[in-house]
Amino acid sequence: MFRSKSERHGSTGDMISALPDDLLHHVMSFLTPWEIVQTCLLSRRWRNVWVSARCLSIDSDQFSTLRQLKKFLDNLLLDRGYTALHTFWLRINFGIFYPDSIDD
Repeated sequence: MFRSKSERHGSTGDMISALPDDLLHHVMSFLTPWEIVQTCLLSRRWRNVWVSARCLSIDSDQFSTLRQLKKFLDNLLLDRGYTALHTFWLRINFGIFYPDSIDD
């Protein structure tokens, strides 16, 4: 009978999800906000881990419009609720946006 590698080695399930939150947050500190949000697709355990990420680094160069950046920030921060942030870095390069979009 064929057995999978995980069955042969006695491991079951997702080993990354078994890591403590502090270690997962450390891993997330190396990701962009887009990537952090996408981690909710990895497993049930990760669905809410992204919400408690302690470090956020956002660069406007990742967005095509200022409105898109604003919408992403609004949703990201509202979905976090009252979860504390240790580090929040926001870089806005107004040179890439048209001057009339600054009012947004």
